[in-house]
Amino acid sequence: MSKKPLIVKNFISDEHSKKFINYMDENENWFQETGGGTIFNMYTGRDNHHKFETNFDDNRYDEIRDLIIHYGKKVENTVKDKFSVDYPIYLTQFWMTKRKPGTFGKFHNDNDGGKNNQIKFSGIIYLNTLSIGGELAFPKINYTYSPKMGDVVLFESGDEDFMHGVYPCNQNRYVLPIWLTDDKDYALIK
Repeated sequence: MSKKPLIVKNFISDEHSKKFINYMDENENWFQETGGGTIFNMYTGRDNHHKFETNFDDNRYDEIRDLIIHYGKKVENTVKDKFSVDYPIYLTQFWMTKRKPGTFGKFHNDNDGGKNNQIKFSGIIYLNTLSIGGELAFPKINYTYSPKMGDVVLFESGDEDFMHGVYPCNQNRYVLPIWLTDDKDYALIK
């Protein structure tokens, strides 16, 4: 059997997907831009590479905080179950990302070349379906995933076979990238 990421269908409801999308669109002015039209907001317990922390108690997150906690816990439980993890695992980062048409994601590994070795598992929750473009590609294992609303893609962050990137988008691509750690010092939710 060939190696590939785990896909869990219907992980997030359509209603919650739309709530996240509306939240991103309505608050786009205070999200950060990576350049080239990709915007994001990052919630992190601690990050050795980006050196960026968000005050999770900031009142700007009031309408979305409970959903972040809910899906953070749901990912933790899914990873423990599906990957047979028998040690504590914690949500360490939760991003909200909107890629505009023409944007893409460079190929990379999520532990940032060893700068974030505390990151053990990665996930991407898809908030909308794209008919063409915006695919998540894993070239080392010859696997490509086409975005479908409600799905989550999960994989081991430090595994070199899971180097990945995003092909150019033809429409807005809304996702919730998330990362998990086994180090409680890096936990987002204390």
